[in-house]
Amino acid sequence: MSVPPRGATGNCSLFRAELNTDTRMQATAPSDSRRALAKPGECGKYARVPDARTALGAAELVRKSRNVSKTRVAMLNVAKKAAKKALAVARATHYGERFLYRLAKVHHRQTEDVEKFFGISDENGHLLMDRKMVLNRWRTYFEEVSTVEFAHSRIPYSPPVYDPVRKITVEEVEAALKKVKPGKATGPDDLATDLWKSNSWYPTKWLATFLNQVIA
Repeated sequence: MSVPPRGATGNCSLFRAELNTDTRMQATAPSDSRRALAKPGECGKYARVPDARTALGAAELVRKSRNVSKTRVAMLNVAKKAAKKALAVARATHYGERFLYRLAKVHHRQTEDVEKFFGISDENGHLLMDRKMVLNRWRTYFEEVSTVEFAHSRIPYSPPVYDPVRKITVEEVEAALKKVKPGKATGPDDLATDLWKSNSWYPTKWLATFLNQVIA
């Protein structure tokens, strides 16, 4: 039961009478009309707050809203699963149709009498139609391809020159080095082409002297 603050004066007796009347009314009135009293800030002035049933109703509304949210999330998950399943079925149906058409095409080809046959000729130039003879011809070909010498024309060559060989000049070496591409793999000498093109030294004269000694 609410009491007036200490030091309050005035119609305190009236406040007590009204408070007692409200208490009796709450005890005898139905549950939906009961009202709780707030602490008065001043004698004779006080506010009324919602009763326990109103608070329970608010809690029930909160619980229902949460249940609705959970239900919506569950429905959304079910819809997502159904959409994924429908997409998988559509993809499987699409590729399944292509595979079905491929099988039908293969069966149709098997019913035809025409088959692909790559015939070859024998040593005399006659076309071989028998599969066994074709197989033997291929076997003979691969056995003789690297062991039997075939007829070919002689390689033409020029007669040797017995005159003195002209020396290699520095200009020829410079022109040859300009044609060499950088970054290539090294040769038997294990020297990169970038070394011969280096600006730190002058290799053309040395190369010209070395090559002239080789061909001398």
